[in-house]
Amino acid sequence: ALSYATERSTFKILVDHAGPFRMFAAEAISALYATILGLTMLCKAFAQGSFECNALGFPLADVGVMAILDSLQLLLCVISGSKIPPVYLVLLVQMNIPVTIALSNCFKRGTTENEQNHGYTPLHLFGACLITAAVLMGLWPAVIEIADPDSPLNAYNSACNIFIFVLSCIPAAVST
Repeated sequence: ALSYATERSTFKILVDHAGPFRMFAAEAISALYATILGLTMLCKAFAQGSFECNALGFPLADVGVMAILDSLQLLLCVISGSKIPPVYLVLLVQMNIPVTIALSNCFKRGTTENEQNHGYTPLHLFGACLITAAVLMGLWPAVIEIADPDSPLNAYNSACNIFIFVLSCIPAAVST
């Protein structure tokens, strides 16, 4: 819990204080992520003594797609994160859970019912429904701001950024 709170706090501090350099910060984080991933793969290749793609244990094309999706998710979060109150950030990040469950159930591959649910019990699904309900209740004021033609521009921009932040859950869930 402490590491999660620290990560969320530092993320909010970064996007709030980066100002016009938010895009640069997102690109720098993506470059750092790619460097760490590349070094990890290189260490694994050295440990196995083979630099063949099959020797690494996972397809490099899948790793590339995952990196692109994670970078897209990061860009959407960083671009919209500075306009979102911190309380919303904590709630909206949790939307990754139900989106991941929904997408994994869309691509069922198992033969038994437990394999088709990817090991999700009814309590997992109930928890995902609770998170979805909480996020929808949190989004309701943003929906009202967007629908109201008399709302100030600042409130409208904040509401749009909330929806952009929620949309960032899609690439995150796909890459999972």
